[in-house]
Amino acid sequence: MTQIYTGYAGDLGLLNYYQSCGLQPVIISGGRISGYPHCKDSKYCKKLAPTLKWWWPWHQSLSEHNMRVAEKWYTKYYTNNILKTMNPYKTYTELTMLGNGHPVILCCAGEREEYLFCHRHILGQWLSNNIPNLHVSEFTHPSQHLLLQSKER
Repeated sequence: MTQIYTGYAGDLGLLNYYQSCGLQPVIISGGRISGYPHCKDSKYCKKLAPTLKWWWPWHQSLSEHNMRVAEKWYTKYYTNNILKTMNPYKTYTELTMLGNGHPVILCCAGEREEYLFCHRHILGQWLSNNIPNLHVSEFTHPSQHLLLQSKER
């Protein structure tokens, strides 16, 4: 079974770092991550991205709302409008095919791992809940590279 991770793609060089760890970055953003030209050659899966039509008003309102309420709304909206239209097995297969034999890391420019709230985490949890023996987690530390290598042997 091909492993899937999640990861932050908002820092210059992170996609190259992920690739050096043997991971294939797959951007799950509706477009190129602005300001970061290193994303231009990455693989994309736009159908798993939130649309700007609903994401931008949500993002702009964050300072006005209780964060827990905002997270619940975002999770419900993403689940009902994107994930409910998908088949988890087909989605897993499509993502792993983008990896071309390498573990996949689902990337977006959402918050860093300290906060752990973004659509990549909702997607990761959905895949983990629906695909037996798959546990999608945030790829955060260089030590995970060693773990990844040991699992592949």
